[in-house]
Amino acid sequence: MAFAAAEAILKKLAPLAAEQAGLLWSLKSDFLKLKSTVSSIRAVLLDAEEQSGLNHQVRDWLDELKQVLYDADDLLDDFSTEALLKQRRNDGNRCLNEVCLFFTRSNQLVSGLVMAHRLKAIRIKLDEIDENRRKFNLETRLRDPAAAAAINHERQTDSFVPYGFVGREEDKKKIIAMLLSSTNDQQKIEVIPILGMGGLGKTALAQCIYNDESVSTCFQLKIWMCFRSFRSSNIG
Repeated sequence: MAFAAAEAILKKLAPLAAEQAGLLWSLKSDFLKLKSTVSSIRAVLLDAEEQSGLNHQVRDWLDELKQVLYDADDLLDDFSTEALLKQRRNDGNRCLNEVCLFFTRSNQLVSGLVMAHRLKAIRIKLDEIDENRRKFNLETRLRDPAAAAAINHERQTDSFVPYGFVGREEDKKKIIAMLLSSTNDQQKIEVIPILGMGGLGKTALAQCIYNDESVSTCFQLKIWMCFRSFRSSNIG
């Protein structure tokens, strides 16, 4: 799970580190340093996750890391949102009232300073975690790109759920109950979202529900589609 969290962070960092057109302050070097640290940690996470079952110190290290990665994930979402809002402010209707414009810029400055401070705190904490992991002599082990590509292809074209999917029975029962108790109103389209960061098993859970016998019996027609990203117009 820590490996998936680190990969999610790196994906969000890529556009922020590459350009700053939507940002209100110069933080490119901070993003690049954060990206470097997370990449360094990610390289040993597969080995760390294997060792965590037997080594409580590694397990504690992983728990601390995951909490900081979650904080970083939230912060990067805030940066992306602020960048988008700034772009819309520049492209859309501008506030003509000088007082309003002054306070808008003041709020942006305060928000920028707070977020920059959060970024610095996360960077310092991750640097400490990166330094601490060296005492465990963890091996560098990255996933094979060819294997990752094969998994990605399977997710997009197949509705098969591998054996060994465990630990989500209660979630499965709750969602199936919601599906089977849905209204018969033909004019109403209901959507049941499954939310969570990458690597939590959202797609596997959805596939398991899709293939459940009670669901197949209730719905005469079914279709499976998996999108990594989509617009609402792609559904329906």
